[in-house]
Amino acid sequence: MGDGHFVHAEPGSFSEEVWPYTGATVPYGFRFFPEYSADSPFWSDVGGLVPIEDLPLSDGLKAELVAWNDYFERQYHWETGWRDKAGGTEFNEQGRSLCERAQAELGSDYAIRYDPWTWT
Repeated sequence: MGDGHFVHAEPGSFSEEVWPYTGATVPYGFRFFPEYSADSPFWSDVGGLVPIEDLPLSDGLKAELVAWNDYFERQYHWETGWRDKAGGTEFNEQGRSLCERAQAELGSDYAIRYDPWTWT
């Protein structure tokens, strides 16, 4: 899996939105990446930040997602990058895993693309 991969690639039988990264038709398509001062890593091309509270995710996963973004805010500087290169690599691996877990919890009505802008 490379960075910016599409986690759920199976097209659904829905007509609400055509997901621009694959052409799959799904009700909800999100990009997944960290951002300063954002409590959620879910971003819609249509409406911007998607609050975690608006998604049917377990409380445990929601807490892990908030902690993941908090780590980003503490450890990544927009001009100089990661304080610790190994921490950046681990962060991106954890992000992929969280994205895949979110996809599993949300199911086939959602399509999530892991799209970090913070490279190791």
